[in-house]
Amino acid sequence: MSELYNKIAALCEDRGITVTELCRRCDVSRASLSDLKAGRKHSLSTQSLSKIAGYFRVPTDFLLGLGQSEAPGLPEPDAHDLARRLDALLCDLADTDEVLLFDGAPLDADTRELLLFSLQNQRALAERIVRQRSATWKHCK
Repeated sequence: MSELYNKIAALCEDRGITVTELCRRCDVSRASLSDLKAGRKHSLSTQSLSKIAGYFRVPTDFLLGLGQSEAPGLPEPDAHDLARRLDALLCDLADTDEVLLFDGAPLDADTRELLLFSLQNQRALAERIVRQRSATWKHCK
């Protein structure tokens, strides 16, 4: 098994996805990674390597073992998950007795409740849109 495959597999594991899912998301041949894993290939095309590096936001040099030994600054999988961040904000709004500020002005109880209700509705709407688009995208493939 090649060092390149090991790095890609480790990055996939860190992100909670399979190598097959990575190939689908990056439009990279699964067979090329299988060949890499089995030792039938020792590298990937520049295009495939670039797509995978871009997906993980790492330099191609990292994947090739030409630079640092650890992946540079990979964000936690949840760091960019807007739904989880919005859920945390909703919890803060609903569960705290502290005075909350909006643009420097304190929120009264009614405004806080309206803001909470509005954000809950927007989150539900966004979730429906994402589900709908995801289903449409899967249908089109």
